[in-house]
Amino acid sequence: MPDLVDLQKLRKMRDNGRITIEEYDKGAERLYQKSMFQAGEQQAAKNGAVYILLAGFLGVTGIHNFYAGFWGRGLIQLGLSLTSWLFLFLPLILVVFWVLTEIFLQNKDAAGNSFGGNRSLIVGLRIGTVLWLAYTFYTTWNNNEFIWQDGGAVVVADEDMA
Repeated sequence: MPDLVDLQKLRKMRDNGRITIEEYDKGAERLYQKSMFQAGEQQAAKNGAVYILLAGFLGVTGIHNFYAGFWGRGLIQLGLSLTSWLFLFLPLILVVFWVLTEIFLQNKDAAGNSFGGNRSLIVGLRIGTVLWLAYTFYTTWNNNEFIWQDGGAVVVADEDMA
């Protein structure tokens, strides 16, 4: 908006005869170049729904952070996931909780731009994640059957059998 005001001031100065047409043209060109430079600096905002979907399905690879421009975070998550077998998969559990935290709390990309996209869809995906987590914990907690292998045979033990 300031550029538009400056352009109007230039026109008034030209109309009042305070500057020449050449000076007006140079000033208008300078304002145009300035506005184009500023427009180039502002990148299009990343889509929040895409970020959440990437985090939900491929989060342990850090791909959602690569998408948002957080290269360091993405590399750390990818590295922890790839090497987690060396540490009894404990780093993988850490990365899963880290990704879930990002799904709920991350609202901006690395450039500081707020995520774009449909706000209702983003909120719906976050609520869906909560419902999915609640369902997963509920079914895991209420599952009475445990299956393990004993000497090659599959043994199913139910708590009521004991």
